[in-house]
Amino acid sequence: MIDSKGNIHRQVAWALGGGIPSLSGGFFFSHLNAPDLNQIGKTGGQFGGSIGAGVSMGIDVITAENKPGDDFGGISVNIGLGISSTVGEAHGLVTYTVEDRRLWGE
Repeated sequence: MIDSKGNIHRQVAWALGGGIPSLSGGFFFSHLNAPDLNQIGKTGGQFGGSIGAGVSMGIDVITAENKPGDDFGGISVNIGLGISSTVGEAHGLVTYTVEDRRLWGE
């Protein structure tokens, strides 16, 4: 991850969630309103869905713990190829960061 200050972190997280069975891959763009990666805590979540058969697109709402105050929020959009048991799917997961290594920056 890279923030607006140029800090680069590598994170490893455990995730637990569920949704309608599907498999997809593609391109993702995510934005979180955290100005500094050093402020992000260990807990978070991602909840959303996608639609499409073959070519799919989706949107997720992201939350992340803010160490000094209110949680951060964001959005992730994606487009890709996938298979699903339905034309649309919904999913959600909660995360816990087990490793946050600063690779560059403050």
